[in-house]
Amino acid sequence: MRNVTVKYLRKNDRTGSFEYRRRVPKSLEKRVKKREFLKVLGKTQSDAVMRYGAEHEKIEHLVSLAKFGVTGLSPMEQSKKLAALLESWDADPHSAGRDDNERTWRGEAAAQLVDKYQDPTSGEYVGVPEEDGLLASALLDGVSKETPQVTVTDAFAAYLDENALKIPEQHKKQRQRFARSEKNLIFILGGDMLLQEVKRSDARRWRDMRLKQVAPATVRRERNDIGAVFSWAVSEMEGAGEVNPFKGMKLETPKEGRRDQRLPLDQLVIDRVYEDLQPHKDLLHIWTLLDYTGARPSEVRMLRVSEIVLSAPVPGCVSNLVEILWRRSPSMWIWA
Repeated sequence: MRNVTVKYLRKNDRTGSFEYRRRVPKSLEKRVKKREFLKVLGKTQSDAVMRYGAEHEKIEHLVSLAKFGVTGLSPMEQSKKLAALLESWDADPHSAGRDDNERTWRGEAAAQLVDKYQDPTSGEYVGVPEEDGLLASALLDGVSKETPQVTVTDAFAAYLDENALKIPEQHKKQRQRFARSEKNLIFILGGDMLLQEVKRSDARRWRDMRLKQVAPATVRRERNDIGAVFSWAVSEMEGAGEVNPFKGMKLETPKEGRRDQRLPLDQLVIDRVYEDLQPHKDLLHIWTLLDYTGARPSEVRMLRVSEIVLSAPVPGCVSNLVEILWRRSPSMWIWA
């Protein structure tokens, strides 16, 4: 296979095997009791790349646990982080321990977390912080193997992981767009909730409130994104329920298309932009191309010289455009 650059994948020159190797953040050293995450993933690069995702996800859960803890999370995210922590201690994440030795040290570790909160008179534990209580419970009993019920935030996170766009810039915009839809939905729902508890009435309430806030076209785009997440979760995630409450929800069709709803810039505004950009030649060149081609900013900004072919016969309309651009910004051709 072609050489692939993966951030924490290293080849061990001594053994020839490929390893996941990553320094443990200082905030996490106290919990995992090591300075480095190290795991052999395979003898070949292709084998290592195939196993990389699962190992990296586990470590990311540990890093997240160090930064944010395990409180205030959905049951699914909470279980993943606690299981990752137990595995980092070489403990069975789904039981009290594989043998007496493991059960003993896990019991002692749990006692260190909560014994200071035990009332000497009644023997009851009083005022145990939620974080310590959850860790102690995981140490004593492990994390349940049963898949926790899926919440709205779980569904959005899983959908984006599974359907992430490959091009980084597109992926970033995709996440930003879905994050806005998720935030608006959770705000109207009054907080994160189980996916199967979101009803048609909630969907209608979301629609009616959003229509008061933004244009119908925006509501339609958000509805499509939310509906895609719900449909995917119902199909692919256990505990997500069986119904997508946003499916088939009708929205008023705009009388005019998005293109017709966009008003052109006033000529005075266009001229003022040219004036303001005179000291900034690169931006002036980009603006000139935008003005005369109608291209998007990213299409001009990311244009390569190799993509401009002038050696072939140039249509008359393009010749006219070149002449206009020359008059507007003659230094552009030196820049190109």
